[in-house]
Amino acid sequence: MIRNGKHGNKIYKGMALCLCMMMALTGCQGYKTSSDAPELIVPKVMNESFRPVGYSDVGNTECHEGVVVPTEYPCFWDNAARVDEIYVHIGDYVKEGDALAKADVEEMEETVKGIEREKEYFIQSHCQDAAIYEWKLRELGYRKSGYEIMEDIPGMDQTELEFGILKENRRYEELFYQYRLLQFDKKIKEYKEDIDDAVLRAPKSGYITFVKDLSEEDRVGADEIIAIVADYEDAYVQLTSDTIEYNVCDRFDYFYTIIGGQRYELEEYEYREHEKLAAERKGSYPKVRMKFTDANKMPEIGQSVPVFTAKEVLFDVLCVAKDSLYEDEKGYYVYVKTEDGKEIRYITIGKKDRQCVQVLSGLSEGEEVFYSSEAVAPSEYKVHTVNMGEYKDVRDTEVVTTVSTQKKILYSGYEGKLVEIVKDDNEEVKKGDVICKIKINEGRAYLADMRNQMEKAKKAHEDQMKAIDDMVATLSESRPEVVSNTTETALSDGQVEVVTEYFVRPYLADEISCQMEAEKCRKDQMIKAYAIQEKTQKLAYEKASKNNDGTGIISILADRDGIVKDMDSSVGKAFKVGDEICKIETEVPRYVEAQIPGSIYLNQEVRFIDEGIEEVYTGKVIGVGGSAAAEKVFVTTTADRVVVNSPVPTELGVFAYVTPDSEEYYTKKSLDGDKYMQFSAKKITDAYILPAGVVQEEELLKEEESIYYVWKIDGDRLIKQYVKYLYSAVDEEGIRVDCVVSGIEVGDNLAVTESTNLESAKIE
Repeated sequence: MIRNGKHGNKIYKGMALCLCMMMALTGCQGYKTSSDAPELIVPKVMNESFRPVGYSDVGNTECHEGVVVPTEYPCFWDNAARVDEIYVHIGDYVKEGDALAKADVEEMEETVKGIEREKEYFIQSHCQDAAIYEWKLRELGYRKSGYEIMEDIPGMDQTELEFGILKENRRYEELFYQYRLLQFDKKIKEYKEDIDDAVLRAPKSGYITFVKDLSEEDRVGADEIIAIVADYEDAYVQLTSDTIEYNVCDRFDYFYTIIGGQRYELEEYEYREHEKLAAERKGSYPKVRMKFTDANKMPEIGQSVPVFTAKEVLFDVLCVAKDSLYEDEKGYYVYVKTEDGKEIRYITIGKKDRQCVQVLSGLSEGEEVFYSSEAVAPSEYKVHTVNMGEYKDVRDTEVVTTVSTQKKILYSGYEGKLVEIVKDDNEEVKKGDVICKIKINEGRAYLADMRNQMEKAKKAHEDQMKAIDDMVATLSESRPEVVSNTTETALSDGQVEVVTEYFVRPYLADEISCQMEAEKCRKDQMIKAYAIQEKTQKLAYEKASKNNDGTGIISILADRDGIVKDMDSSVGKAFKVGDEICKIETEVPRYVEAQIPGSIYLNQEVRFIDEGIEEVYTGKVIGVGGSAAAEKVFVTTTADRVVVNSPVPTELGVFAYVTPDSEEYYTKKSLDGDKYMQFSAKKITDAYILPAGVVQEEELLKEEESIYYVWKIDGDRLIKQYVKYLYSAVDEEGIRVDCVVSGIEVGDNLAVTESTNLESAKIE
């Protein structure tokens, strides 16, 4: 509120007394002997006066700009990949575990199927080997029995040796079988884990604030960020200009902010040591983080928070300014106002900073002490009554654009020449529609060679089957019908001599039958092996001939519904594997994109200005791009490593992605009116917002710093009151305002002059 002086429209004239209540801020003047002069860069008329002793803070502080941001989680793959699909869009809400994107895993999936087929054959082959083993055992059993009947000791010994070799081989084969099964399972598990990892999932529930743009490139490097999820339930204060590189917080022992004139404690939200080391090795440092000691005091995301860092500060102690303090051989003293003038009084001091000195004894609150100042109280002024308000540093954006589509590249998977364009630029396609045709270089000969290889494999298999059938037939024919002849001869003593003459070994026919059964098992084994080989060859042929008309002309199909874009090829153009053919544009949830001068943060409010209509719509920032995204540095600790990365945007400049609070914005836009957005580069609630001409500046010589003050109206005099001044800006009405967070109170009356010596450079 700005009004005239207390005597109506009368303008105050004459010199007011220069009195001030000192507030600890920045800058100081050293102790004086009676000959000392204030250390001001810009000297003004010398003014000597008295001011009351009061309570203030003593200790050196620094002010850092902060903003409340949500905790964000970068989502990326450990290895380089080609992005097959991104399922989310800026502004989407996702739950923990939801799929965000999928990498191209076609080759891995085919490899897994191949290994599974190989494993299936290995198991079947093992079963057949077991059956063959059993038949071999039977065969040796019959052979041993035959040798026993013939009482052929060498034959029996040889058979026992073969028994031992057969069983030892079988034991080894069983161990190898178990080992191979484990290897198959391990390999399949590894590939399936890779396939599962190919689906990028949300690590936390929250809102999508960044999505990788696939319109120019869908291949990403290891650890390249695909999407960012922001958890709005977990917020902290980020220092906008300070990273952890310089250990800002190590120099101080106390952190706080001031909101609504009240002090609230902060604490560093520190990264762990191994995370700091990882950032140092990468040479990429995240911003310093702070949290409120009382989490319930955290302001809304998007709001600015001045962060004060202090070391050994005393709050609300009795103090005087250094320009009132003198020193001689007896100690420190001040001049205290009396009825007759002033008197010297020695005092005991405590802690001191660049501006104030703590008074331990010798003075009481309200006593007035002498000081000399070169600041001149205004002789003409208006009156502003202090109130709390919302500080906004309003900026205008460039032209805004409504985004409702996204593009994805369609690549050639073949090498050849374009022979036909079926769907041209801006034509609608459905998934599976033919977009164009390419004559591949291998052409018909390549497919013919594959068919020839398949025929050769089939012929070889048929030959094997015939060879086994012939072997079984030969074995069957070789089985003897008569193996022995027995004769009986009467002896002289009345006994009968029985003599058996063996033409072949006893049980030989049974041995041969076992061999025949073993060959039949081997035949089944080969049939299963060929079935797998045939399936593998057919799959390879189907892949090679996919969309191939048999003459080497491949049809390139759309991989999604959408509109063909950037089809600038012509018939005859040569393509290599991986070359871009065109892009397919698809619809996405609408949002507004604007290029920003300066910085902007999530959840900040904007106003949509359309000079062609009367309505003014509002919205919220739901994502950032360009350098606003690139400057973010994330440090993520995974199970086995620490990843330090940043988004890789395609835009140059700072971009904000905004969703209007009302869908009417999209339909009410004018056709020819200038359109832009207004946003607050800084927004602080519950601050003292003062008009231009209230806050004044003092520049200190030695410290090369400034302190700030206002002229507080106290009856018929003006008191020089020091304040914590933060920023100057232009509000939504185009009027300059200054933001102060302490040193004054609601209801105070302040002098408003025609001009201010406050540097215009403070308006960023």
